Amino acid sequence: MRERQTRRRVLRLLAVAGGAGIAGCLDEEEPEDDDPTDDEPEDDGEPNDEPEDDEEEEEEEFETGEPYDDVISPAAGDWTQYGFDAARTGHNAEDDGPTSVSSDWELETEHQVTRAAAVADGTIFVPDGLRSEDEGRIYAVDAESGEEDWRAEFDERVRSGPAVTSSTVYATTADGYLYALNVGDGEERWSVELDGGSSVSPVVDGDMVYAVGDRTVYGVGAYSGMVRWEFSARGIRSSPAVADGTVFFGSNDNHLYAVDAETGDELWSYETGMSVESSPAVADGTVFFGSGDGNVYAVDAETGDENWVYEEIGSWVETSPAVADGTVFIGGDDSAVHAIDTETGEGDWTHETGAWVRKAPAVADGAVYITDDDGMLYVLDARDGVEMDTHEVGDSTPTPPVVSDGTVYAGAGFRFHALR
Repeated sequence: MRERQTRRRVLRLLAVAGGAGIAGCLDEEEPEDDDPTDDEPEDDGEPNDEPEDDEEEEEEEFETGEPYDDVISPAAGDWTQYGFDAARTGHNAEDDGPTSVSSDWELETEHQVTRAAAVADGTIFVPDGLRSEDEGRIYAVDAESGEEDWRAEFDERVRSGPAVTSSTVYATTADGYLYALNVGDGEERWSVELDGGSSVSPVVDGDMVYAVGDRTVYGVGAYSGMVRWEFSARGIRSSPAVADGTVFFGSNDNHLYAVDAETGDELWSYETGMSVESSPAVADGTVFFGSGDGNVYAVDAETGDENWVYEEIGSWVETSPAVADGTVFIGGDDSAVHAIDTETGEGDWTHETGAWVRKAPAVADGAVYITDDDGMLYVLDARDGVEMDTHEVGDSTPTPPVVSDGTVYAGAGFRFHALR
């Protein structure tokens, strides 16, 4: 297996002391020439008497690398990656989410925000640049005040949510790189070239990080940046979930795949009627996900056997589900949120919104938080779907909401909010 680690491509890193909000123009600093090509050996025209195999470099043995020193201390209730945890359950059982919300602070970003933020140890990490021409950023912002601590700038768009550990921020970019950044200052630790631009979020599980390029899922050492394995399928727009030694993800070939987290070997696949862009959520031995055929599926995580199919949405389901307390919460292009019993697949309730629901919900303390494509945030009672509050976070495609330390974070357009 070839190693696809590359040298740094981050353009600039700006440390901000005491700055509130983000606005204005960025320094037009030229990037360093960090991508030299290796010199080719000269050809002296003499035949090579050695066998060709002897010229091949010995394959480097995979290692996850030595753990980095802790820089921060994430708490149990911190929303450190897309879907809250590696299983993508979207359920923060450690936090008391608010039932009514108003904006406590607002962050102005250089480009549009539509991807999930992450929260760890009092800092929120916000990606932007989805619709920019050729650049993107990750902002590290004080979660209490909204003041920017640092930002990392890339020479391509950031089209996925970051994953954060006690030492490192992991993120992918539209030019096909997985980056590992120091969580304390945004300096690059390493980067790995993928097989194409990534639009889905990496997931961290222990000493491994799993990332997606265009058609390939990669298992990468979290500290070494070495690629352990690759698994290819046709067009992957589904962020992987990890549970009990298995990586789960969907593909545009209409399948949900389960592969061994250590080896990348396929364990099973399940076929639906259309492409699977929904990121799966795994809970209690079951994988829950949606499909472009308009259905929501529950399959056994170990065998891939079908448990049930929910057919009441009837239109494209690309959003990811959240799972909490025996209920699956998921939206679709029918402009509604559906609550489904995890055991039976029967619908418990449905709440209509004003537009498509294409972002993953968040669940905390009996409340469901959801954003629709009109930029509205809804706070619903998880028991019956009764609307407890709404708040406009923007007037365009929003981010998924995340909940941490009694605060809901969400944004749309060029604004990102802390709602309390």
